[in-house]
Amino acid sequence: MHTRLNSIVLKEFHLNEDVPLGQRNFYNTNLQGVIGFDFNINTPFKKFCTLPINFTKKENNQLVITIDKFLGKDYFWFNSSISEIRMELFILHRQLNYMEKYETQTITLNIQKDKIHLASEWIVENTLHDSITIITGQLWYLENSITKNEVMRNSIAFHPSSILYLDNGI
Repeated sequence: MHTRLNSIVLKEFHLNEDVPLGQRNFYNTNLQGVIGFDFNINTPFKKFCTLPINFTKKENNQLVITIDKFLGKDYFWFNSSISEIRMELFILHRQLNYMEKYETQTITLNIQKDKIHLASEWIVENTLHDSITIITGQLWYLENSITKNEVMRNSIAFHPSSILYLDNGI
């Protein structure tokens, strides 16, 4: 996985003709080609989740994340044994300087197949200057066992997760 991700980032660096080789970095290279990177190529995120998630960057270091009202089965892949899908949006703000400061936040939605989920909006504030923001989405598949306990069905082979948003200031 890391080799695939590094290859995509290096491709973006090579496409940056505005900055001489050797001087290209995460702050002067457009990294939009990294959006959509699937961490598990066997379970691409967009195959299991087609829900439109909107990201709107505001001038005051804020990011607004919105999801319109939706019916679970219209945008998520459910098989007959799955009772719920837990979608997590993991937000990472990281400074890429000598200080290496970072902040994280997680937004979690619990999705049922036949439930109408109301529209949602989150405002995320980045307090770190000169930082990169990456949002990954991942899906956790849960089913109810005979004893009515939730059992997670994800594994190394089955774990839809992808980079959904990236902002490095360009």
